[in-house]
Amino acid sequence: AVRSVADHVVRLTALAQDNMEELKDLKYASLVAGGNAGSIVSEVTGYSDHPGDFYQRFWQIDVDAPATNMATITVRVVSSRELLGVPKECELMLVRSR
Repeated sequence: AVRSVADHVVRLTALAQDNMEELKDLKYASLVAGGNAGSIVSEVTGYSDHPGDFYQRFWQIDVDAPATNMATITVRVVSSRELLGVPKECELMLVRSR
């Protein structure tokens, strides 16, 4: 079971990291074009997906946070599988400047 849990956590982290890489590679103007958008706790069209049978991924963009001409990108991946009695999740955050 320990290997299964470890593999699962690695998969969660990889899914979050893949999405973060895609978002941070966008031009700043494209990234912030929609203003504050998305959610890390509920599905928002264009800001969430299901990259696998057991996973749900959410992301949000906070413009001018923590300061003007900066954006905070947050990605959260949640698993619907309970391993060792607890659902697993991974959350990554990145602050990007213009």
